[in-house]
Amino acid sequence: TDQEPAIKCLVKDIVFERGNERGCRTIVKESPVGSHGSNGVVERAVQTVEGQVRVMKLAMEGRVQNAVDAEASVVTVMAEYASYLLNRLEIGKDGKTAYERVRGKCATVMGLEFGEKLLWKRKPEAKMDKISSRWEHGIFVGVRVKSGEFGVATKTGVHKVRSVRRIPEEDRW
Repeated sequence: TDQEPAIKCLVKDIVFERGNERGCRTIVKESPVGSHGSNGVVERAVQTVEGQVRVMKLAMEGRVQNAVDAEASVVTVMAEYASYLLNRLEIGKDGKTAYERVRGKCATVMGLEFGEKLLWKRKPEAKMDKISSRWEHGIFVGVRVKSGEFGVATKTGVHKVRSVRRIPEEDRW
């Protein structure tokens, strides 16, 4: 780890939770202060995610013909989606993605572009609402990793939904 106080606290909690069962113990190793080279693998991963966020941000700016401030909250969500894509699509030296190494199976990714307009299916609110259209327009803002739910932004907030449909390309932006 590095010697940042928040990281040190996290490591302390992890060591405590892992305990000292079955003769296994956690050995904590800290890198020298200010030495980015000591955390080479982690630093490289950070650069990869930064690059993916940069590409996604530039692509979205080109699509909507408007600049996005680097400090906008949407960029934070973009970073989460970038790591989701990298874990499922970036192939390592062994010919597998990170997802395949952990889960033992190929990942399925919808191929939605961050910020694209789509249709999402809402739940009926009232019993008689079943005959009304349940598809509404929204903006795709990522995927919740734990559940596979899609994040869709609307005027009323961000919704976690299971079903989305792409719309014709000329209407997506």
